[in-house]
Amino acid sequence: MKPKLVVFSVFLFLLTIFLRIYQIEDKFSFSAEYNYKLWPVKEILYDHKIRLIGIEAVSYLHHIHYPPLALYIFSLPLMMSGGNPLSIEISLIILSGVTSLLLFYFGTKFHSKLVGAFSGLIYSTSFFMQRTDRFIWVVGTIIFFTSLFLILMLKITRANKNRTRHLLIFSLGLIIGLALNFHFQAIALLIVGLLFLYLRFKKQKVYVKYLLFLAGLLLPLVPLIIFELRHNFYNSRGILLLVKDSQGIISSSGPSIFSRGLQALSEIFLDIIYYPLNYQSVIIAFLLNFTALLVLIKKLNSSDKNDMPVALSLIGLWIFGIISFPLVQNRYYKTDYYLFYLMPISIFIISFLLEKLLFLAKRRYYLIAPIIIAFLLFNINRSITFQPDVSWSSQKQAVEYILNNAPADNFNIKFQGTNSEAFDYLFYYFSKKYNINYKNIHYVEKWNNEKNIKFMLSSEELDNYTQNFGNIYVKKIAD
Repeated sequence: MKPKLVVFSVFLFLLTIFLRIYQIEDKFSFSAEYNYKLWPVKEILYDHKIRLIGIEAVSYLHHIHYPPLALYIFSLPLMMSGGNPLSIEISLIILSGVTSLLLFYFGTKFHSKLVGAFSGLIYSTSFFMQRTDRFIWVVGTIIFFTSLFLILMLKITRANKNRTRHLLIFSLGLIIGLALNFHFQAIALLIVGLLFLYLRFKKQKVYVKYLLFLAGLLLPLVPLIIFELRHNFYNSRGILLLVKDSQGIISSSGPSIFSRGLQALSEIFLDIIYYPLNYQSVIIAFLLNFTALLVLIKKLNSSDKNDMPVALSLIGLWIFGIISFPLVQNRYYKTDYYLFYLMPISIFIISFLLEKLLFLAKRRYYLIAPIIIAFLLFNINRSITFQPDVSWSSQKQAVEYILNNAPADNFNIKFQGTNSEAFDYLFYYFSKKYNINYKNIHYVEKWNNEKNIKFMLSSEELDNYTQNFGNIYVKKIAD
């Protein structure tokens, strides 16, 4: 690699990490979702329970559980930090630095150095992407896996030796199998991966490639397969119920499915560049995405047809997003929660369009530079000045205050404006520091009228509160 590319790569890696780790205790919030993910990790780490299944996907998707490897992976930084959940956040921030390099590499190798540089910088600095990386731990990793998936496809198309190609195909399946341990939206990578192999090797013995791919795919799923065999295909029956429900959604929704999927894809594109969402912007974003992919295919058709399966796979992921998102979104969510795998593609398309804009300006960088600099400065400023409603620092101070003033015997904590799930693991973690038996702490939810309350903890201002820790109010009840 040329020295300039090495310098840029190091700069990109450090910039990505800095923007996400800067004042992390004041910008990170520990949510109930993190608490939900951490308890099974705690069971592995401290209770020494070997698990064959991971957490439940979500109860409204019937009885469907993830494979367990994500929990074991999260247990490593947690073990090294003595149980501090912030350690997982920091490890994923470092992974984000790697993701920025992967996007830089893919853009450079698939199209041009300029597209690669734009891709890396957009991912690194976009405030939306920074907040996405700090979303629920098991979901944010999908951006990393998708970026690696795109690079492996590119390397497979360009591999000259059969042994190298076979190893890459096995690795492609392995990465998808591992991604499925974190979130089931990686099913999109599985479907498009099979399509890619067919497009790339349809004139050869493609079934050999499929066997290698499936061997890699199934390896990280072995624990879940064992669980299924021992429990009468518990998860599989849940998936069948999900498919049955989806058929009802399709028949009742009709054409609106397409429009909701289109809006969701456009919203990702618009959020990355921080452009307002409205009817006109959704249509324009969709047309820009569609046009960019067509231009890319036309270029590859005339210059390097070997890379065509990769371009068609990008379109495959894009179409899968339009079709699949409404089936989940129609249940509870109205966000891009289930489309994280499309974010690397949206970043690539934005970078591709920026390069074309530069080409139309006849390489007059001074015409385009102000747009790019304004984007970078705006997002960097948002990143540095951002403050969540409730920060990890506030949560930690509130929990430590309660434990520092806690009686030696059992005591109750009443929650107002929030619930115990947002603090449960924190009390477990910090109770070890204060040498308090965690079992002595009892939670009273806001809807209960339990007496003998020792402390009240609220996200809303309490009458005669004892302490305020940045929008977290604690009231100590006298005996």
